[in-house]
Amino acid sequence: MHHNYILLIFIYIFSLNLYANERYVCKNGDKNSIKLITNFYIIDKKIVMSGALGNGEYKILNRSENGFLAVNSSFIGEEFGLETILINKKHKSFIYKTFINRENNNNIVEVKGICSLAN
Repeated sequence: MHHNYILLIFIYIFSLNLYANERYVCKNGDKNSIKLITNFYIIDKKIVMSGALGNGEYKILNRSENGFLAVNSSFIGEEFGLETILINKKHKSFIYKTFINRENNNNIVEVKGICSLAN
């Protein structure tokens, strides 16, 4: 069973590589932790994130020679969630932010790191 799961993940990542215009391999920039890897695949008008930060599709709002700004938002019950990805091509960096609006608590998480173009 475990081998089937690994094979399925491999096929999924391989298929993303076939359709992606660009692929960025990014590591978080926290000096006190293990460097976690996240892949960002640029496919037409969206970014597909896969890796340590999670998985998801993000709509590209701005695309320029400097990089990409993409967003994903959703309602989960009465809560609202918003995630943003900023990939800076010039500085070879990324910023990932997630915001969850809860009744008593608004949580914002930010992760920064470095990226390299993989293809």
